[in-house]
Amino acid sequence: MTCTRASRRPVTKLLAAADFGIFAPFLAVIAFGACDSASPPDYSDLAGTYVGTMEGSGSNAQLYADVDLSVEQAGGGLSGKWSMMAEIWTYGNLYRLSSVLDFTGAVEQGGNPRLLITLDEPCGGTLDYSGTYRTAGSVLELSGDIELLWMCEPVDILTLSARLAK
Repeated sequence: MTCTRASRRPVTKLLAAADFGIFAPFLAVIAFGACDSASPPDYSDLAGTYVGTMEGSGSNAQLYADVDLSVEQAGGGLSGKWSMMAEIWTYGNLYRLSSVLDFTGAVEQGGNPRLLITLDEPCGGTLDYSGTYRTAGSVLELSGDIELLWMCEPVDILTLSARLAK
């Protein structure tokens, strides 16, 4: 805890008034404990590698994917790589794809915080996932609606959910 100069000044006067007698240590503890500066933000440590699955469906498509998420964290800011091996069934056809996308994000303070991850997708847009980090078990639970694109044209909207563990 860091106190401002103004909040230290009364401590000095209090110690001088006590003339460093037997009560000085007791008065110093009381005075320093009353410091009014804010404590640093408390963010869960999300940094690391997560693996898991993602599933989704739309009106004409279904998706199943294995996902690896490599997370770097600076306070409440997140960044990293999202790697995915997916199978998409649409209009009776099976497509397999793999992708590695950069992402940025943010996490709230406290235990089991909410978070937001934004992926930069190849056609120039972004994909947003929101979710929570479960401190017990180090699990990320994410969900979001995305457009399924073919040649950068939307063909369906998929509602996706992912569960990834450290």
